Amino acid sequence: MAERIGGLRPVSEDNAAAAARLGSTALALDIVGVVTEAPALRRITVGDPRLRDVEWHPGQDLTLSIPTGGRPVRRRYTIRRLDRDAATAELQVLLHGDGPGARWATAASAGDHLEAVGPRGKIWADPAAQWHLFVGDETFLPATFAMVESLPSGTPAIVALEVGDDIGEQPPDAAADVTGPLWVRRDRGGGSSDNAQPAEGVDGTRLAQAVAGMELPAGPGHAYAGGEHRAVAAVRAALIGRGLPPEAISAKAYWRRDKPNQGHGEPERD
Repeated sequence: MAERIGGLRPVSEDNAAAAARLGSTALALDIVGVVTEAPALRRITVGDPRLRDVEWHPGQDLTLSIPTGGRPVRRRYTIRRLDRDAATAELQVLLHGDGPGARWATAASAGDHLEAVGPRGKIWADPAAQWHLFVGDETFLPATFAMVESLPSGTPAIVALEVGDDIGEQPPDAAADVTGPLWVRRDRGGGSSDNAQPAEGVDGTRLAQAVAGMELPAGPGHAYAGGEHRAVAAVRAALIGRGLPPEAISAKAYWRRDKPNQGHGEPERD
């Protein structure tokens, strides 16, 4: 049974300043529930009375201050679902690698506390698009499903996700007309923002091939790509090759192969 959310707790000066700088909200979160959904996937539900009033677009995330025993490091996790009445947010966290995010998520339990800033992010479903295409690896699964489930009834949505064997195949709970998900399986390994080890098949080859071969609806649409840095670049190039204009593609690198994310939660840039 999930724990009850405590009262409004104060936030640190660092997170209050970060929230003010980003135009977001500083949060003092209680973990109220943890469920293991697959060998490498945990759903962690966090609560703060402030979540009742935040501005949130499905696809946005929370930047968590992960406790490390020293100075916290920041890691960004998509809000899978937001329940304003309960003042809670569900996060789906991958357990790949041995970085601070994976270690925290593995050990997380109801009653723990941590701080966050959010919701954050500039990618959410384009309301003007007549159809939507979502392509990425398992790190893009929570954002993909959050956006797909926000689409109006009957809206065409195509989903292609590359995942390892330690991620279960799960359908979105959506009113949209969803094609897929197409689960593109890799031989081993996987990706996360904490994974600094090589992972086979994350260069975007399989996903780019899937994009090149799929039938796209007529009319103006919007494509979304998320995951490993090089894979996202390959998918974006494949989408442009299909004739999608760059402004109809929202691409976000969540992590880089062979390199851990930086302390602020983002992968290194070129």
